[in-house]
Order: sequence, then C-alpha cells, then structure tokens
Amino acid sequence: MWRAVRDELAKYFSKVIYEEQGHYMFFLLSSGQHEYVLCMDKASEFMYGKIVRLDNTAFLNCRELEYEPRGLYVFARNPSELVGKILFKLGSYKTLA
Repeated sequence: MWRAVRDELAKYFSKVIYEEQGHYMFFLLSSGQHEYVLCMDKASEFMYGKIVRLDNTAFLNCRELEYEPRGLYVFARNPSELVGKILFKLGSYKTLA
C-alpha cells in the first residue's frame, strides 16, 4: 500500500522521501516551491494523515506532529483519492499561508 501511495505522490511532487516511524508512515514532499511533511496512520482501515508545510513546523516526527496546531487532515479510501484530496487542500493551504 505505501509503495502505491509513494508512486501516486511522485506524479505530482518532484521529490518524495518516506520512512516508517513506528505506528506511522512519514513522507517528505517537495513541489519545487514548497516542501511538506505528510504523516499517515498505518493501522487504519481507511487512509488518513496530516500534511503541514515544512517551514511551518519544527517536527519531523509523526507522533509530535499530531499535536502541531497547523496543518490539514486528509481522509481517503485509496492512494489516488488521497493524493487528489491533498492537492485540493494544498490549494486552500496556499491561500491561507
């Protein structure tokens, strides 16, 4: 499943780096203009995670990022839907930042 998420993210981001962090999967995403941190829960039946601009957080640990007040949550059933929702929310995020 994580490879499918990574492959889908790589279609829209110039750099996708990921690692397992215990109960979570951590992704570092670069779009050229901005970098983002995406943390996803591995145990959930559905896909969900939190995305934050890298310059808006001091955390690179998913457990700590849960308590970061900034960021957007994403919920989906499959990698394609997940990435579509991330891109939609990042459009909103850019107008707020």
